[in-house]
Amino acid sequence: APFVIDYAPPLYAQGRVTRVGDLTSSGKVEAVFDSGFPMPSQREEVFSKARTAKVAFWDPSTRTMRRDLREDAINLFWERSTALGDEGRRWRVELRGARKVASYSTPVSVGDLVTVAPISYPHALSVSGSESVTLQAFHIYGASSMGIVEAAGRGGNVYENMRIGRRDGSSRLLSTNADGLHSNGVMRGPTLRSSEIAFTGDDLFNVHNSISVVIDRLSDTEIVVVDPKDIIFDVLKKGDEFAFYDVNSRAPIATGPLSS
Repeated sequence: APFVIDYAPPLYAQGRVTRVGDLTSSGKVEAVFDSGFPMPSQREEVFSKARTAKVAFWDPSTRTMRRDLREDAINLFWERSTALGDEGRRWRVELRGARKVASYSTPVSVGDLVTVAPISYPHALSVSGSESVTLQAFHIYGASSMGIVEAAGRGGNVYENMRIGRRDGSSRLLSTNADGLHSNGVMRGPTLRSSEIAFTGDDLFNVHNSISVVIDRLSDTEIVVVDPKDIIFDVLKKGDEFAFYDVNSRAPIATGPLSS
Protein backbone atom coordinates (compact mmCIF):
# COMPACT_ATOMS: atom_id res chain seq x y z
CA ALA A 1 0.00 0.00 0.00
CA PRO A 2 1.23 3.57 -0.65
CA PHE A 3 2.29 5.75 2.22
CA VAL A 4 0.03 8.78 2.63
CA ILE A 5 0.58 12.40 3.68
CA ASP A 6 -2.66 14.06 4.78
CA TYR A 7 -3.98 16.50 7.35
CA ALA A 8 -7.07 16.54 9.55
CA PRO A 9 -8.72 18.97 9.38
CA PRO A 10 -7.68 20.17 5.89
CA LEU A 11 -5.38 23.20 5.74
CA TYR A 12 -7.71 25.63 3.95
CA ALA A 13 -11.23 27.04 4.17
CA GLN A 14 -13.95 25.75 1.85
CA GLY A 15 -17.54 26.87 1.50
CA ARG A 16 -20.38 28.07 -0.73
CA VAL A 17 -21.03 31.60 -2.00
CA THR A 18 -24.21 33.18 -0.62
CA ARG A 19 -23.85 36.75 -1.90
CA VAL A 20 -21.79 38.27 -4.70
CA GLY A 21 -22.94 41.81 -5.56
CA ASP A 22 -20.49 43.72 -7.72
CA LEU A 23 -17.46 41.61 -6.86
CA THR A 24 -15.15 43.24 -9.40
CA SER A 25 -15.51 46.71 -7.88
CA SER A 26 -16.11 45.91 -4.21
CA GLY A 27 -13.71 42.98 -3.93
CA LYS A 28 -16.13 41.38 -1.45
CA VAL A 29 -18.08 38.15 -1.45
CA GLU A 30 -20.07 36.40 1.26
CA ALA A 31 -20.02 32.66 1.88
CA VAL A 32 -20.94 30.00 4.39
CA PHE A 33 -17.92 27.80 5.12
CA ASP A 34 -17.97 24.08 5.84
CA SER A 35 -17.56 23.11 9.50
CA GLY A 36 -15.06 20.35 8.69
CA PHE A 37 -12.54 22.96 7.51
CA PRO A 38 -10.82 25.94 9.16
CA MET A 39 -12.65 29.25 8.93
CA PRO A 40 -10.99 32.03 6.86
CA SER A 41 -9.74 33.87 9.93
CA GLN A 42 -6.45 34.96 11.45
CA ARG A 43 -7.63 33.19 14.59
CA GLU A 44 -7.08 29.89 12.80
CA GLU A 45 -3.48 28.69 13.13
CA VAL A 46 -3.07 27.93 9.41
CA PHE A 47 -4.06 31.51 8.55
CA SER A 48 -2.10 33.21 11.34
CA LYS A 49 1.15 31.66 10.09
CA ALA A 50 0.51 32.26 6.39
CA ARG A 51 2.61 34.63 4.29
CA THR A 52 -0.31 34.97 1.85
CA ALA A 53 -3.55 33.23 0.89
CA LYS A 54 -5.30 32.63 -2.41
CA VAL A 55 -9.00 32.57 -3.17
CA ALA A 56 -10.59 30.45 -5.90
CA PHE A 57 -14.17 29.98 -7.07
CA TRP A 58 -15.41 26.60 -8.32
CA ASP A 59 -18.22 25.37 -10.52
CA PRO A 60 -20.49 23.35 -8.17
CA SER A 61 -21.46 20.90 -10.92
CA THR A 62 -18.05 20.06 -12.35
CA ARG A 63 -16.06 20.98 -9.21
CA THR A 64 -13.51 22.70 -11.44
CA MET A 65 -12.03 26.14 -10.89
CA ARG A 66 -13.63 29.20 -12.43
CA ARG A 67 -11.11 31.04 -14.56
CA ASP A 68 -10.28 33.27 -17.46
CA LEU A 69 -8.36 31.16 -19.98
CA ARG A 70 -6.17 34.17 -20.78
CA GLU A 71 -5.05 34.51 -17.17
CA ASP A 72 -3.69 32.29 -14.43
CA ALA A 73 -6.48 30.27 -12.90
CA ILE A 74 -5.84 31.36 -9.33
CA ASN A 75 -4.57 34.91 -9.05
CA LEU A 76 -6.99 36.24 -6.45
CA PHE A 77 -5.50 37.03 -3.06
CA TRP A 78 -7.21 37.05 0.33
CA GLU A 79 -7.14 40.41 2.12
CA ARG A 80 -9.27 39.78 5.22
CA SER A 81 -12.51 38.22 6.45
CA THR A 82 -15.33 39.45 8.67
CA ALA A 83 -17.55 37.06 10.64
CA LEU A 84 -21.27 37.58 9.93
CA GLY A 85 -23.06 34.84 11.85
CA ASP A 86 -24.45 31.32 11.37
CA GLU A 87 -22.50 30.08 14.40
CA GLY A 88 -19.27 31.47 13.03
CA ARG A 89 -19.56 29.89 9.60
CA ARG A 90 -20.80 32.86 7.53
CA TRP A 91 -18.05 35.27 6.45
CA ARG A 92 -17.51 38.27 4.23
CA VAL A 93 -14.26 37.69 2.33
CA GLU A 94 -12.33 40.62 0.84
CA LEU A 95 -10.03 40.02 -2.13
CA ARG A 96 -7.14 41.67 -3.93
CA GLY A 97 -7.23 41.35 -7.71
CA ALA A 98 -11.02 40.88 -7.82
CA ARG A 99 -11.26 42.83 -11.10
CA LYS A 100 -9.95 39.71 -12.85
CA VAL A 101 -13.21 37.85 -12.29
CA ALA A 102 -14.92 40.20 -14.77
CA SER A 103 -13.34 38.25 -17.63
CA TYR A 104 -14.23 34.79 -16.33
CA SER A 105 -16.03 32.75 -18.98
CA THR A 106 -18.79 32.11 -16.40
CA PRO A 107 -19.43 34.81 -13.76
CA VAL A 108 -19.05 34.00 -10.09
CA SER A 109 -22.57 33.34 -8.78
CA VAL A 110 -24.48 32.48 -5.64
CA GLY A 111 -24.13 28.74 -5.11
CA ASP A 112 -20.56 28.58 -6.43
CA LEU A 113 -18.00 26.89 -4.22
CA VAL A 114 -15.11 28.89 -2.81
CA THR A 115 -11.74 28.07 -1.25
CA VAL A 116 -9.40 30.30 0.74
CA ALA A 117 -5.99 28.66 0.91
CA PRO A 118 -3.28 30.07 3.21
CA ILE A 119 0.25 29.44 1.97
CA SER A 120 2.83 28.82 4.65
CA TYR A 121 5.52 26.31 5.56
CA PRO A 122 6.45 23.49 5.80
CA HIS A 123 5.76 21.72 2.53
CA ALA A 124 4.34 18.22 2.65
CA LEU A 125 7.62 16.66 1.47
CA SER A 126 11.07 18.24 1.02
CA VAL A 127 14.07 16.77 -0.77
CA SER A 128 17.00 19.10 -0.14
CA GLY A 129 20.63 18.96 -1.26
CA SER A 130 20.19 15.43 -2.56
CA GLU A 131 21.10 13.26 -5.54
CA SER A 132 19.43 10.25 -7.20
CA VAL A 133 16.67 9.91 -4.61
CA THR A 134 13.85 7.56 -5.65
CA LEU A 135 10.47 7.80 -3.96
CA GLN A 136 7.79 5.28 -4.92
CA ALA A 137 4.14 4.55 -4.20
CA PHE A 138 2.96 7.50 -2.14
CA HIS A 139 -0.04 9.82 -2.06
CA ILE A 140 -0.22 13.47 -0.94
CA TYR A 141 -3.71 14.75 -0.12
CA GLY A 142 -2.82 18.06 1.50
CA ALA A 143 -0.09 20.63 2.11
CA SER A 144 0.04 24.06 3.72
CA SER A 145 2.21 25.09 0.79
CA MET A 146 3.64 22.75 -1.88
CA GLY A 147 3.30 19.00 -2.14
CA ILE A 148 6.93 18.24 -3.00
CA VAL A 149 9.85 20.66 -3.05
CA GLU A 150 13.29 19.61 -4.20
CA ALA A 151 15.98 22.26 -3.85
CA ALA A 152 19.74 22.41 -4.43
CA GLY A 153 21.95 19.38 -4.81
CA ARG A 154 22.78 17.34 -7.91
CA GLY A 155 19.20 16.22 -8.37
CA GLY A 156 18.24 13.49 -10.80
CA ASN A 157 15.53 12.42 -8.36
CA VAL A 158 12.76 10.02 -9.41
CA TYR A 159 9.12 10.07 -8.30
CA GLU A 160 7.20 6.96 -9.30
CA ASN A 161 3.60 5.84 -8.75
CA MET A 162 2.94 9.11 -6.99
CA ARG A 163 -0.42 10.79 -6.64
CA ILE A 164 -1.04 14.38 -5.53
CA GLY A 165 -4.78 15.00 -5.60
CA ARG A 166 -8.09 14.97 -3.81
CA ARG A 167 -8.62 12.19 -1.32
CA ASP A 168 -11.11 9.66 -2.66
CA GLY A 169 -14.50 9.89 -0.98
CA SER A 170 -13.87 13.36 0.46
CA SER A 171 -15.63 16.63 -0.38
CA ARG A 172 -12.35 18.53 -0.76
CA LEU A 173 -11.68 20.77 -3.74
CA LEU A 174 -7.94 21.31 -3.30
CA SER A 175 -5.07 18.91 -2.92
CA THR A 176 -2.19 21.26 -2.06
CA ASN A 177 -2.45 24.95 -1.22
CA ALA A 178 0.37 25.83 -3.64
CA ASP A 179 2.39 23.86 -6.23
CA GLY A 180 2.19 20.12 -6.69
CA LEU A 181 5.87 19.46 -7.42
CA HIS A 182 8.35 22.34 -7.34
CA SER A 183 11.98 21.80 -8.39
CA ASN A 184 14.39 24.66 -7.69
CA GLY A 185 18.11 24.93 -8.34
CA VAL A 186 19.07 21.29 -8.79
CA MET A 187 21.68 20.24 -11.33
CA ARG A 188 19.38 17.68 -13.00
CA GLY A 189 15.62 17.98 -12.91
CA PRO A 190 13.15 15.37 -11.66
CA THR A 191 11.74 12.32 -13.43
CA LEU A 192 8.07 11.40 -12.96
CA ARG A 193 6.78 7.94 -13.85
CA SER A 194 3.20 6.68 -13.69
CA SER A 195 2.16 9.62 -11.54
CA GLU A 196 -0.72 12.09 -11.22
CA ILE A 197 -0.79 15.71 -10.02
CA ALA A 198 -4.18 17.44 -9.90
CA PHE A 199 -6.29 20.12 -8.15
CA THR A 200 -3.36 22.08 -6.75
CA GLY A 201 -3.69 25.66 -5.51
CA ASP A 202 -0.98 26.89 -7.85
CA ASP A 203 1.34 25.29 -10.42
CA LEU A 204 0.95 21.60 -11.04
CA PHE A 205 4.62 21.11 -11.96
CA ASN A 206 7.27 23.83 -11.77
CA VAL A 207 10.94 23.26 -12.65
CA HIS A 208 13.44 26.12 -12.65
CA ASN A 209 17.05 26.80 -11.81
CA SER A 210 18.59 29.13 -9.26
CA ILE A 211 21.00 31.82 -10.39
CA SER A 212 23.54 33.47 -8.12
CA VAL A 213 25.24 36.78 -8.90
CA VAL A 214 28.97 37.50 -8.93
CA ILE A 215 29.44 40.90 -7.29
CA ASP A 216 33.24 40.99 -6.97
CA ARG A 217 36.37 39.26 -8.17
CA LEU A 218 39.08 39.17 -5.48
CA SER A 219 41.66 37.18 -7.46
CA ASP A 220 41.99 34.61 -10.22
CA THR A 221 40.63 31.97 -7.83
CA GLU A 222 38.32 33.95 -5.54
CA ILE A 223 34.98 35.63 -6.22
CA VAL A 224 32.18 37.06 -4.08
CA VAL A 225 28.75 35.61 -4.89
CA VAL A 226 25.26 36.55 -3.73
CA ASP A 227 22.56 33.87 -3.66
CA PRO A 228 19.20 35.73 -3.72
CA LYS A 229 17.20 32.64 -2.74
CA ASP A 230 19.62 31.55 0.00
CA ILE A 231 19.50 27.86 -0.90
CA ILE A 232 22.88 27.06 -2.46
CA PHE A 233 25.56 27.77 0.11
CA ASP A 234 24.30 25.31 2.73
CA VAL A 235 24.74 22.37 0.35
CA LEU A 236 27.87 23.30 -1.60
CA LYS A 237 30.86 21.01 -1.30
CA LYS A 238 34.35 20.88 -2.73
CA GLY A 239 34.33 19.72 -6.35
CA ASP A 240 30.86 20.99 -7.19
CA GLU A 241 30.76 22.38 -10.73
CA PHE A 242 30.03 26.06 -11.34
CA ALA A 243 28.86 27.50 -14.67
CA PHE A 244 29.22 31.21 -15.43
CA TYR A 245 27.10 33.23 -17.88
CA ASP A 246 27.23 36.75 -19.24
CA VAL A 247 24.75 38.93 -17.36
CA ASN A 248 23.44 40.59 -20.54
CA SER A 249 23.59 37.98 -23.30
CA ARG A 250 23.20 34.93 -21.01
CA ALA A 251 25.92 33.29 -23.11
CA PRO A 252 28.09 30.72 -21.27
CA ILE A 253 31.51 32.02 -20.27
CA ALA A 254 33.23 29.25 -18.31
CA THR A 255 32.80 26.29 -15.99
CA GLY A 256 34.93 25.07 -13.13
CA PRO A 257 34.92 23.11 -9.87
CA LEU A 258 34.68 24.62 -6.39
CA SER A 259 38.14 24.32 -4.86
CA SER A 260 37.36 25.35 -1.29
